[in-house]
Amino acid sequence: MSKSQPFQIQFPLSADQVEYLNSMLRELYQQSATGGGLTEVNDTDVQFTDNTTGNASTTKHGYLPKLSGAATDFLNGTGVFSVPAGAVSVAQVALRAILGV
Repeated sequence: MSKSQPFQIQFPLSADQVEYLNSMLRELYQQSATGGGLTEVNDTDVQFTDNTTGNASTTKHGYLPKLSGAATDFLNGTGVFSVPAGAVSVAQVALRAILGV
């Protein structure tokens, strides 16, 4: 097997595949120990899907739940999008200012 070409893993692994994987892991470990091999993950490397695997919860930080799409919703401490308590609209603020309330 060539290290420059990808290969498919089929289970059970052949002895050649096990040796290839071991050699690649050794090489990666050696490169990471000298500052090479492992690289930073870029935004373009990540592809999000519509599943709950990366969602946030009270036991896992995750990424985030799906956004609600409502401009007045904010993520509260329980991980639910909601309107903040005591929230008022701009119209309500203006009316209170006019009425002096």
